[in-house]
Amino acid sequence: MSELALNPSLLIYLIRHGETQYNRQNRFNGRTDSPLTEIGVSEAHRQGRVLSDVIEAGKALRIVSSPLGRAVHTAEIIRDQIPLTGYEIETDERLTEISFGAWEGLTINEIKHRFPGEWEKRHQNMWTYVVPGGESYEPTFPG
Repeated sequence: MSELALNPSLLIYLIRHGETQYNRQNRFNGRTDSPLTEIGVSEAHRQGRVLSDVIEAGKALRIVSSPLGRAVHTAEIIRDQIPLTGYEIETDERLTEISFGAWEGLTINEIKHRFPGEWEKRHQNMWTYVVPGGESYEPTFPG
């Protein structure tokens, strides 16, 4: 694995997308693109206002998002709160949520019913358990 050299003066803000319809229903989002709720939109506006207070006018800025609609929508709202113009939102596949495979869109109770014993197996080792048809939390790094 090669090391990544970072500029020590680089400032990175990490922001999670706002609440989605699946979040509200306690369903696994994963790569299924559930839209933001009114609360999610409000959360994005609040995050944007906070950032607009700390980002200095004229500073170089990049906005990079997961390509999922909920993340891009959040990024657009945030960008519109910052008093800077002309910034396009870049998307990067590496920021995409892990796939929950066959569990996408399901609640915990639905998972337990449809996949007997799998929920318990997952909690024995959440980092390495691979969801049926999906991925684990175990990080993978390019060669």
